[in-house]
Amino acid sequence: MTANEAGFLAMIRFSEGTARAPNPYAVTFGDALVISDFSDHPHALGWPGYPYRGIMETAAGAYQINYPTWLGCKHIYSAKDFSPAEQDRIALCLVNERRALPAINSGDIETAITLCSAEWASLPGSSSGQPQRKIADLLSAYNAGRSA
Repeated sequence: MTANEAGFLAMIRFSEGTARAPNPYAVTFGDALVISDFSDHPHALGWPGYPYRGIMETAAGAYQINYPTWLGCKHIYSAKDFSPAEQDRIALCLVNERRALPAINSGDIETAITLCSAEWASLPGSSSGQPQRKIADLLSAYNAGRSA
């Protein structure tokens, strides 16, 4: 993984709100469950509490990948388990599906963010209706993750 790719993954973890968790790879939507079994996606529903009242979601792990997306990744990319390393690998596969890897590796992070906004609800330009992060904050998280 390149430094730019590592920075971009760190930025997604920040954007999705998992970076603040003791183990970003072990959280589910709404902090409904701490994942202890990484043999597969937990496909647990996040609770309909603050801040997304009424939303039930299966998003899990560092990149908040939902269960239907994970099932596709298992088929297409032969995801073996839901371990941190596999979550990182699958997140990069999803980034690649959005054709954002060339932008990331050339340092054009704003373009990569735009390309990935349909994949991650927290990125600016997403049509999900969920809160979105500011570009300046995302670039700061990217730079911090790149140098970590």
